[in-house]
Amino acid sequence: MLVQRALKIRLYPTQKQANYLNQVIGNSRFIYNQMLNERINYYNEHKENKEELYKHKYKTEKQYKEEFEFLKIGDSIALQQSRINLELAYKNFFKSVKGKRKGKSGFPKFKSKKNGGSFRTVNTNNCLKIDFENKTIKIPKCESIKFRHKKIKKHFLNGKVCNITVTKTPSGIYEASVLMEMEQWWKSYQEIPKIPKVVGLDMSLSEFYVDSFGNTAGFTKPYKKLEQKLVDSQRKLSRKQKGSKNREKARIDVAKIHRKISNLRKDFIEQTSMRLIKNYDVVVVETLSLKSMAMNKHGKSVSDIGYGNFVSRLKTKAIENDKTVLEASKWFASTQTCSVCSFKNKETKDLSVRKWICPECKTHHDRDVNSAINLKKLGLNHILSERQEFKSVESKITELALLALNLDVETENLAREGKKHSDLQSQ
Repeated sequence: MLVQRALKIRLYPTQKQANYLNQVIGNSRFIYNQMLNERINYYNEHKENKEELYKHKYKTEKQYKEEFEFLKIGDSIALQQSRINLELAYKNFFKSVKGKRKGKSGFPKFKSKKNGGSFRTVNTNNCLKIDFENKTIKIPKCESIKFRHKKIKKHFLNGKVCNITVTKTPSGIYEASVLMEMEQWWKSYQEIPKIPKVVGLDMSLSEFYVDSFGNTAGFTKPYKKLEQKLVDSQRKLSRKQKGSKNREKARIDVAKIHRKISNLRKDFIEQTSMRLIKNYDVVVVETLSLKSMAMNKHGKSVSDIGYGNFVSRLKTKAIENDKTVLEASKWFASTQTCSVCSFKNKETKDLSVRKWICPECKTHHDRDVNSAINLKKLGLNHILSERQEFKSVESKITELALLALNLDVETENLAREGKKHSDLQSQ
């Protein structure tokens, strides 16, 4: 079975190659804006005559090339892809208006030069090539460009290039996203071991997450760490004269800080998700409405941790490594349920309440650890419910698995009781 995966690499073009990339990016942006402007003007002139709007044929990129000679310099496929992107933007907008698309897609906007820009080219007649030995990439009408990547996985070496998207970031760095087609290297189904290693994760704004063993991820909060430096750079930018070279330099400094924050966050997410996948067979996470959480007073912290990207990467890595990620229901009361006696407290606890005592069994709970243990138990129940029918040979293995799971829960309870005793002694 063939699958598609993207490889993102950083390009190091020469000055001549950088000029060519800038030319193609500018051409793609120009023709996108021209086509969008043509559609807007024609709609304003004939918006009362719908039949005329549907019958009208807009200019193609070939006609624009005859009108503007500089469009012939770059790759012609990139101009075609700009038209396809505009058509897709219109389709998404109309689907969003009719309610046929999840989320909201606004009306297409004109592309700005300040944001860098990008272009996409498709591999026709093997015009796109990537050499992993010499670390070079070949695109139409341009010499081979050097790239750098720390570690390229084996399955990319035998892949076929489908298309390449070259991007110039606001900080002036060139990147390429290479979409490759290759044979599927993972199983089509996930097999959970008889005695699985299961962990539950409860999101925490201060620690990123707290697992069912009371461990934290050691999150460093990249935005908060560089916030003051960013504020100083933005203040300097606001004082520069518009259109001056000094303002452009200040804008690049701000963009570099944003890029560093993004890179720190991505690196943390990649390492943390891979560590969890290596150490556990099943990872249980909660379903959260992150958009709603980002609208309250803790919105900056919610955006800083990037928990949605973390869960997405966790799922992808789990599939590729024959592991399982389970998501609890949005209505699962992980915080309000006692992990020892399963007593459910109907009163909603405010976020300021970090510790509470179960009124039924008098167990002292930490809010995040208790929630993570409940998520882990939910995952265990899901696994056992799928194993209701066992063969006679597997009966002993099943009993050992249940015994191991019970011992695991008892060990957690003893550890928590010892922690509680030490806290009382310190007080």
